[in-house]
Amino acid sequence: MKKTLLTLVILGLISGLSACGSDTTPASEPTEVSFPQSVASGDPRAHSVVVWTRVLDTGLPDRDLAVTLTVAADEHMADVVQIRGLVAKAEYDHCVKVSVSGLSPGAFYYYRFTSNGVSSKIGRTKTAPEPDADVPVRWALFSCQDYVHRYYNSFTHLLHTYDSPSNDLDFLVHSGDYVYESTPASSLDTTEGARVVRFEDPEGAVVLEETDGTLLAAATLSNYRDLYKTYRSDPMLQRIHERFPMVVIWDDHEFSNDSWQDTATYFGGRVDGRDLQRKRASERAFFEYVPCEIGLNGQGDLEITEEILYPNTRIYRSFRFGAHLDLVLTDYRTYRPDHLIPEDAFPGTVVMDNAACRAALGDAYAEYEPLLDSYVSIDAEGFEDTKAVLVSIVAMRYDQENPYLSGEQAAAKAREVVAGDLNARYINSVFESEGFPAPLDSGALSSLPRGVAFYTLGKRSLYSDIGSRYGIFQDVFELYATYLRSIDPSADDVFGAAQEAWLRSVLDTSTATWKAVTSSTSLAPLVADFSIGLIQPFLPPDFPEDFKARILINADQWDGFPVKKQDILNYLSTVPGLVLLSGDIHASFVTDHGDRGPYRVHEFTGPAVSSGTFQDFAGRTIGDLGFEAPEDSIALLGSLLGLSAVTNPFTRPSALLWANLVDNGYVVLEAGPDALEATYHVVPTEFVRESFYEDFFSLAPLFTDRVFRIQDGILTEGS
Repeated sequence: MKKTLLTLVILGLISGLSACGSDTTPASEPTEVSFPQSVASGDPRAHSVVVWTRVLDTGLPDRDLAVTLTVAADEHMADVVQIRGLVAKAEYDHCVKVSVSGLSPGAFYYYRFTSNGVSSKIGRTKTAPEPDADVPVRWALFSCQDYVHRYYNSFTHLLHTYDSPSNDLDFLVHSGDYVYESTPASSLDTTEGARVVRFEDPEGAVVLEETDGTLLAAATLSNYRDLYKTYRSDPMLQRIHERFPMVVIWDDHEFSNDSWQDTATYFGGRVDGRDLQRKRASERAFFEYVPCEIGLNGQGDLEITEEILYPNTRIYRSFRFGAHLDLVLTDYRTYRPDHLIPEDAFPGTVVMDNAACRAALGDAYAEYEPLLDSYVSIDAEGFEDTKAVLVSIVAMRYDQENPYLSGEQAAAKAREVVAGDLNARYINSVFESEGFPAPLDSGALSSLPRGVAFYTLGKRSLYSDIGSRYGIFQDVFELYATYLRSIDPSADDVFGAAQEAWLRSVLDTSTATWKAVTSSTSLAPLVADFSIGLIQPFLPPDFPEDFKARILINADQWDGFPVKKQDILNYLSTVPGLVLLSGDIHASFVTDHGDRGPYRVHEFTGPAVSSGTFQDFAGRTIGDLGFEAPEDSIALLGSLLGLSAVTNPFTRPSALLWANLVDNGYVVLEAGPDALEATYHVVPTEFVRESFYEDFFSLAPLFTDRVFRIQDGILTEGS
């Protein structure tokens, strides 16, 4: 053992000397070195772990810096097991990320970085146990940690709650939205110390005009780096990174809100949202700042090449923790298609004519017919005048609603979309909104063929996320999604063929007691059924008749791909010990995905660390749907979601067993030989805007716990 240690030390010293060449900081030059984002570790395996830091030398901001990594088996750094010379390269914003191998399984290690005589804090990490080790595994699940005007009190709670050898965590999982890409434009003028992000390159950011103020969204590599530098300046986030290894995947905000592939959705389809360079900049910053294996070369050192960036990106991966846990992490954003209803979809366009509806529904056509809409062929004889007026009005609307179109382009767009089969109700609504009589009376409507238009699905505006990403009529949407799959099998291919094949291979061959499949977005059924009698007394008198239906709240998550979602759940039900973990939706849900196969699939959706809650989001969305929902109906939303899931033929057998829409927090899970337990630690969202970093005794009583246990395929709630 001593001989091996001595050899490692000598080799490390030699490698350290070789790192100090002409491109690194000469020791004789005056320097002011610091480690402003402290240290972090991640992606723990039985014999390796990734460690990270960022070195700053204010006197030499553009030079590569020599760094020494020391790894020890004790917190006093006396029992040194490795010393390694490294380089903090300017091209990677002076981030250092390296895989430390040759470690013992299931063991704690301590590490620090040194540059020009200045040392970082000492970090603690832990390797995974051997694959056959019969040991319980405990970890915490996080998501959605908005920094702007918010504090990470959940991390304060975790650090004080899980702070002893008998009550410790093996690792952490962050399921996405580690950073948020936007910050108030006013942050450029904000006083020092405020919880905002300041871009060094504000001119390179995307300007977003929102109702509550102008935002700047990261677009350049400098912008995205500023996000990570600022978020990682938070002392509580630093402390959890210093104490536990973290496994991280991304969701959308690491790139752009509600994004898919390299496409943003800020402007409602008014412009092409694709931006390859922006996507790659976001990925590069992620790989620089997150302590993950991605972005390391064959020697285990940080090296980011074009070959690992979009469209070649792969962040899905799995980790084995002893005999009882396979942690399987998926990527929901990189390969998925656009939302099934595009934001710029023309509301009047018929997407399923009567023949398509009859073929898809078969004997169920008569049952569905009342949900379908009448349509006309606007190019047919007798509609010449109607078409001419409609083209004029639609052209005017395109001109008004899309500043990126010239008058000629708006007119051309109107001529393009006002063609073929068009929804009759939409035609009437356009005429009536301009003070003209509706061209199609009730008699005409009843005699017309019926089908599905984007208007039927809930799309009422030329450019809108309502009727596209949010607020969709579920019954007809399920029909449309099934039809799309029948004509294009790739229309809802969320994971992509390679990732889905990988997922099935990992799960089919896993021997672990529990397989924890982590998705950045939830598979919980989130449908508000406003046709249920229980909710009727809470609806305002002028509640639109259209909306007394099943409303799909959020089609940006798995609910937006209902056929693929059912395919995935049906497959997962064939895997023993399968549990789903998710985030994104800023709420806590416990879902039983039902009796689909030989094994039941349960899902734990974790709350946001600090971001605005689902109840706030749902309230805004319901308001956007065209009516004002009373406060008490919003307060009943959790119960409504649960009831809707039970009565909804499209989401059965999935059912919400518990929902909390109003609190922030995190989840701690423990996997053992007989059971898996999930403990929700939640705090009212009002307390995320106040720092309790130095006052745990005031914070602790604000948190409440909820414990769930899966054993022998049965989920129960405990204490």
